[in-house]
Amino acid sequence: MRTNLRSTPTWLSSLVIICMCVSACLGNGDQSDAGALDAGSNDAGSNDAGSNDAGTNDAGANDAGTNDAGTNDAGVPDGGRLPCVAPGTSGECPVPGFPQRPMILYSPPRTATATSVPLVLIFHGGGGNAAAGALTACPNGDLSHPLCVHNVGAREGFATAYLNATLTGTGQQRIWNAGGGMPPWACVGYCRADIDEAAYVRAVLDVLPSTIALDPTRVYAAGLSNGGAVAHRLGCELADRITAIVSIGAGNQFATSAPCIPSRPLPVLQINGTADGCWPFDGGPITCLNPNATAPVISAFASIGGWAARNGCGQSTSSSGPERVNDGITVDVITWSGCLAPVVLYRANGGGHTWLGGRQYLPVAQIGPSYPDLTNDDLWTFFKDLRR
Repeated sequence: MRTNLRSTPTWLSSLVIICMCVSACLGNGDQSDAGALDAGSNDAGSNDAGSNDAGTNDAGANDAGTNDAGTNDAGVPDGGRLPCVAPGTSGECPVPGFPQRPMILYSPPRTATATSVPLVLIFHGGGGNAAAGALTACPNGDLSHPLCVHNVGAREGFATAYLNATLTGTGQQRIWNAGGGMPPWACVGYCRADIDEAAYVRAVLDVLPSTIALDPTRVYAAGLSNGGAVAHRLGCELADRITAIVSIGAGNQFATSAPCIPSRPLPVLQINGTADGCWPFDGGPITCLNPNATAPVISAFASIGGWAARNGCGQSTSSSGPERVNDGITVDVITWSGCLAPVVLYRANGGGHTWLGGRQYLPVAQIGPSYPDLTNDDLWTFFKDLRR
């Protein structure tokens, strides 16, 4: 099935479930301090996600096809596989070796000048899923909005893949293995050796060339909350495949409990709100879902400071960021000089636990306010000139 990129696929009409799931795990991480909201059985849930028109029943054999030149309609060698979506369309694509973790792929329209396609990987928040992650990264949860990540991609020529974490056993709720858990630190999501997020992302990147003319030097990762924390972990463990990361409402919890030794200097943009109770700017326990939580998460400055040290940076300087909306929220842009790769912190003064310019998916009293001064254009501005 082909779906117009600008339309709203029915299988994405999902309730946004982005909550921070922090386990008090010292062993297998099965117990959660923060819990998770119930996703129920919606259009993106267990009733439809595995077997709808855009899903796994069609992904391997849709009408995208191959042509006589041995390449598919996306202009890439077929490699024995059919593309799961055609240029300018979206759909659910299987990930080999991870049958319960398909991705939702938006392929940009094909242009005569496009010889390789950059890719932005999106990691949803804990307790969410790929469909919820797409909604959360759109202003007002409107998938047709021009500032959704995938619609910026349609305009700018990059593909967007919304990825799925491991199922929790409750509907379509999913959690990433983002790391932490070494006392006294909170475990962010799962802390289990059998959940290998780097292996999952490698499988995603290995299969995508059958669908898009992927530029392997321009693969970017961005995530919110639990997803932002796993973006940090991938920066530590998968710098040979990931070009740069953007972490929103999160920090490098992995580095609190394990060595973070990337294979090369990694560009990092971290975005944190000072009114975020789900990942406190100054660190500490996550209290937005459990006021009795005690295990801490890393602070914004400790997290980004770690990357400044890894990248050999010098001093930091602060400047004013964009002021697109007069809502009382301001943005400070903190950059480090002399780095082997860029290191940047956006401090949203008064901002909450939301995607930049994204949906206010829970009450302000619980997660803090969204901040439309930052948009997905800023995300792409950071990524677009970076190459591995």
